[in-house]
Amino acid sequence: MAFPPYAPFVAVVVGFFFLIIGYRSILKREVYDSKGNVRTTRNLGYYLRTTLYIVLGMLLLTLSTLLFYNQYGFAGLAFVIAGLVLVAFVLYRIRKWRSQFKNYLDVRLSSPRKINRIAGDAWPLAAVGPVAQVNGQDFHTLAGVSVNDYNRNMAKRRLAREWEAPNQEAFTDLLDWLFETGHRTEFHGLVDRISRMGEEETDHFLESLHAGQEGITDKQEIEEMAHRVEMIRNNQGQVNQQGFMAWDLIRFLELSRWGFLAGYMSDAEAQDRMYTASQVLQARFDSWDELYRNYLLGMEFWSVVEMRREGPALKKAVERFLKDTKGPWAQIPWGMSLRSGNLKS
Repeated sequence: MAFPPYAPFVAVVVGFFFLIIGYRSILKREVYDSKGNVRTTRNLGYYLRTTLYIVLGMLLLTLSTLLFYNQYGFAGLAFVIAGLVLVAFVLYRIRKWRSQFKNYLDVRLSSPRKINRIAGDAWPLAAVGPVAQVNGQDFHTLAGVSVNDYNRNMAKRRLAREWEAPNQEAFTDLLDWLFETGHRTEFHGLVDRISRMGEEETDHFLESLHAGQEGITDKQEIEEMAHRVEMIRNNQGQVNQQGFMAWDLIRFLELSRWGFLAGYMSDAEAQDRMYTASQVLQARFDSWDELYRNYLLGMEFWSVVEMRREGPALKKAVERFLKDTKGPWAQIPWGMSLRSGNLKS
């Protein structure tokens, strides 16, 4: 039987179409509830339709392979194989791309003023807003992104990679450390030590530091420590009087959201922890502006390298929050009475 020259192209396109429809049918059966659990409603009709799509797609692709080989030889066969590899890659990655695109829309297209609708429960979210935006998250909700398996696994990987918290126990220890101790304890000790030194003693300490005689051998760590010493000596940003509470507790708020998304905490536990930290911040500082001036001071004291890398974007985000006369910081009073409430997950 003779086939027209265009037959293999039609067969390959229709075959790919049926395969994609079949795969989409599989994806549509995965529906997530508000907690990120998968609900499935499969029945006999679903299995029959999906199987039919897949079988038709494979048959047509097999036919197209034979037709391409007969008409174009090995070049035609290579074309079909390359197409199959491309479609297989797209099908493999489509769930990730779809989730990333949805997260992008959540973050980029959400109005900063939407948070005002939950004003009574929004203080912790408003407090972490600039950091969340720089991290590519929506600050209007507790999770910050869509709650699904992909984002849950992403949160777990990030906590393990960036915070050395690969499981729930390690994550809980991390939160407890940030709330009770954090970097501020170590930093306060260094501020107290350097503040007691005179100029000559400070110079001698710096010489010993650069010579590797202060227990630090990594070049970057030496430079970071030297920068801290200079900040203390010059009292940059009034570092000797300010402390570093915001640096620890803003990160505590952000990590509480990551922990909820990762499934290490329930929404109620995450909210309780965030409200407790928010009450401490509210008692320690007098305004949103002061809160983030202290946070940025802590970031620079912790790592001047990270400050150069992330500081400009964060400063711009803070400036936007401060200038938006109808935004969350303008609408949510700093001194609002904080109580436990329901943050939208």
